[in-house]
Amino acid sequence: MPHTPEPEDLLKTKGPRGFTVTPVVREDRKRRVYFQWPRKGASGGWVKLASDLDWPEGPRRQQSVAEEANTRAQRLSDARRLRQPDSVLERLAMGELPGEEVKPQSTTTTVTIREIMAAAIGPSPRGIAPKGEGSWLARTAFWKENPPPRTGRFDTWTQQARQARREADRIEDMLGPDTDFLALTANDFRALWKTGVADNAVKRIDVALQVSGWAATKYAARGYRAVEMPKKWKGGVAVATKPAALKGVAKAKRFTWREAGHLWRCIYDRANDLHPSLRLALMIGGEVRLGQMVRSTVHHVQEVNGMYYVQPPGSGNKLTCLTQVPIAAHEEFEAALHAAQQRTGDPRLFPQSRHPAGDEFRRLEQIAGVPHRAPYGLRHAMIDVAPFAMAELLQAGDDPLEVSDPVVLHIISHHRTDTVKDGVYRDTPVGQEFVLEPDSPMLALLTAAARVRDHARRVCLMKAGYGEPPVGIMRTGRMRTEDFPDESRELTPT
Repeated sequence: MPHTPEPEDLLKTKGPRGFTVTPVVREDRKRRVYFQWPRKGASGGWVKLASDLDWPEGPRRQQSVAEEANTRAQRLSDARRLRQPDSVLERLAMGELPGEEVKPQSTTTTVTIREIMAAAIGPSPRGIAPKGEGSWLARTAFWKENPPPRTGRFDTWTQQARQARREADRIEDMLGPDTDFLALTANDFRALWKTGVADNAVKRIDVALQVSGWAATKYAARGYRAVEMPKKWKGGVAVATKPAALKGVAKAKRFTWREAGHLWRCIYDRANDLHPSLRLALMIGGEVRLGQMVRSTVHHVQEVNGMYYVQPPGSGNKLTCLTQVPIAAHEEFEAALHAAQQRTGDPRLFPQSRHPAGDEFRRLEQIAGVPHRAPYGLRHAMIDVAPFAMAELLQAGDDPLEVSDPVVLHIISHHRTDTVKDGVYRDTPVGQEFVLEPDSPMLALLTAAARVRDHARRVCLMKAGYGEPPVGIMRTGRMRTEDFPDESRELTPT
């Protein structure tokens, strides 16, 4: 008895990745042939188009119908790549339109990448040097004099808008400023991480996708449809752009607890010639991203119940993005805050650019006699120490820590979840945007985080052999050397 092939044996998926079309036989539709492909976006599911083809019984007739269905699937894939409207796709599925008549959507004019980035985001400050004397004031004046377009994606030059503009400049450099944006495909977007710099590829492609979505509304009359990337494309970018030197050797990028203790000793010792702005920035937020902390201005400070809280720019608007100024740094911070309020046109708390801050940190490493690890080496080390310090404070007999919520550890390093320090915000005030009030219950979390942070620093100082911390630096308390874990063990990268 001859073998009767199943429909899936004859019907084939057609088209390249991202534009595949699969013909299927639907038993619930009286064996009608449908064409389907994955629907992109958060909704998921499938796009399904009916044809006029019915799946027959005989093998020869099945072969004939399968050939016609596969041909139409290829035509549909080609039409999807050309971003044809739904009406064209429906006619192709029904066999009413020959594939030769499917041509790219015609446009009367070319919309270059430079033009669409300026319209969607705003003008570019390309003529202003990113670093150097006066550059910060010049760029600030540029943002003020050149607001984003009213019909664009941003209302004002927020930190997010400025970062999008920087990535837009890189997109122009990598794909060409005069390239027709409306003709770009997912493969072109993929080139944004396969060529050129790959320092922030996910953000760069994300900006291109956002602009493409904005253009889909503005140029809908031309038949333009937003570019869709394959599922899990961000994971592919992360693998493609991760430096080989960092794979499996993240441990080499952090200081040991003892080395961190030497650094904190030098930071708190006012006798050395460390730059006062860097010293103050590290005293307040040595556990967070130094590049964000040194860009803080008077507008990023809140004062509640006599305590100061700093929310560095670019860190977000969540509870875990606030840092309580240590009591030991209050006098210096108040002086820096007053000076910044008095300066005209320069409200920065730590008036130095990120490049000198990096140079100053290298000097700090030389003073402390530790190997070069950069600011993130200290940040990584303190993330390792903080859980130990918190556990010890929770068991303190005289003055135990009253808050055991893991959010305390997130606050210290400005992480939002355990996944980047559950992928979704916890059902706690971490996911709420707010301004601190004197009676806010969130102050207890911030205060607990500050106490754990100070204790973690004291742990490092003790580990480095300095005994009790210098008088006036922070609250003192005895610690037992045997309580320290063996530093030779492999620490889990954070």
